[in-house]
Formats: sequence, structure tokens, C-alpha cells
Amino acid sequence: FRRVLFRSGTTATCSATILTHKATVSITAVNGGSGSVTSSPGGINCLSGVCSADFAAVNTVILMPLANADSTFVGWSGDCSSFGTGNCSISMSADHNATATFDLIPKARVNSSPFGNISSAYATINISGIIDAQALTFNENLLLNRGSAVTLHGGYDPAYSSVRSGYTVLNGTLTIRSGSLAVDRLIIK
Repeated sequence: FRRVLFRSGTTATCSATILTHKATVSITAVNGGSGSVTSSPGGINCLSGVCSADFAAVNTVILMPLANADSTFVGWSGDCSSFGTGNCSISMSADHNATATFDLIPKARVNSSPFGNISSAYATINISGIIDAQALTFNENLLLNRGSAVTLHGGYDPAYSSVRSGYTVLNGTLTIRSGSLAVDRLIIK
């Protein structure tokens, strides 16, 4: 509010209302993926679930996704669906809703199902199966005790292309209590 004094001794009061609209962001995690979304100008700092903030109707808001180290940003849906995997720029002339989806980078996989480590991939194998693993260092102890026949193919690139040029490193112990294990391109330290 602002009061204005006129010469004649009278006063007048005026006020202004700033029209705002709400931007709402939902974060969806797929296969244990994770990440966050922030906004410019500030107001949204969403680590999970649903977050929202009011912005002046004259603003353009940029929503910026950031995947955590073990995840990748898959893309937007809702009012940001046309922005693919980049930042989303929305004009705040109306309320907006957007969903950011983050997926786990599959460090290991069984039948194309992604897993964050070799142990969690092994836990899904019943009688027999193949574990594909990226050319990374896995800091874990691997206990094979389910009586399964397992083949571990290591050395894959992040796209799991058919040409394997690296090695998978298991930095820990490998114990086979029951079942069998065949390996290709695995180093145990």
C-alpha cells in the first residue's frame, strides 16, 4: 500500500494485486531412479513427490531436471512433454503441471531388467540365468547360495552393445555356496 498526500491535505490509498499462477512438478522414479527439479526464478526445489510454487503471471519459469549419480533423466510429461530431456520453459499465463521421470542406470541387468548392482540382479535368478554387467567397479560382496546356474557377462558399455571392450571389476569377495557360475570379462579384486 502507498499513501499519497495531496496539497489540499487529503490522502488517497492505492493497492495492487499481482496475478500469480501455480507451477506443479511431480517426480516419478522408475526402477529406483532418482533426481530433482529446480526452477529459475527460484521457488521449486523438488527432491521427490509433488512440489509447487506460485509465480507472477508475467514470468517465464525454467524447470531444470538433475539426475542423481546412479540415474538418468528420461524426460517430461504433462505441460513440459515437448521439451524431451532438456530444461522446460513455461510461460506462467496459466497454472502448469509437469512430471519429471528418472530411471536407474542399469549397472547390471537380467533379461533387460535393470539393477543397480550384481547382487540384486542375482537375487532375481531362479534356476538359471545370465547377468550382464557394465564395465564398472562394483564394490560389493557377492554370495551365490540359491543353487542357480549363473553366467556373468561383464565389460558392457552403458548401452549394452554387443561389442564388449572393457572388464567388470568386483571389488569384494565372491562366494559360491551352491549352484554354478560361468564368467566372461570379470576381474575380482
